[in-house]
Amino acid sequence: MEKHLLDDILLEDITEQVNASVFHFQRLFAVLTDISVAEYLRRRRLILVITYELN
Repeated sequence: MEKHLLDDILLEDITEQVNASVFHFQRLFAVLTDISVAEYLRRRRLILVITYELN
């Protein structure tokens, strides 16, 4: 996901890479990180924008 933060990211593409269902991937991701995949992507993209603006 990190390499494609600026691209449109579909959960189906991610789950295909990790050989898991969308349901199980989302559930495991949330358990491990305490946030959803969508929230993670929003936060990472926001960090990229802030970092870019500060430089």
